Amino acid sequence: MILKALIIAAVIGFIYLKFFHKPSAQQMPGKKKKKESVVLDEETVECCSCSTFVSVDEAILSGSKYFCSQECLEKSC
Repeated sequence: MILKALIIAAVIGFIYLKFFHKPSAQQMPGKKKKKESVVLDEETVECCSCSTFVSVDEAILSGSKYFCSQECLEKSC
């Protein structure tokens, strides 16, 4: 009798875990947060003057060198 109850409880537990339990975000390795993927996709360059890293979209290109601001461009290296 007890063995039948344990088997039924195990089957019910398996069905619950398989079909009704939703895994958390940490348990799903394939899914990443959208913000993390955006940050990882940006390309950064180093400022020639102050060695600060800046995204390519925000950097100032002068000749073949990147600068983080107009001040660093005026200092130049």
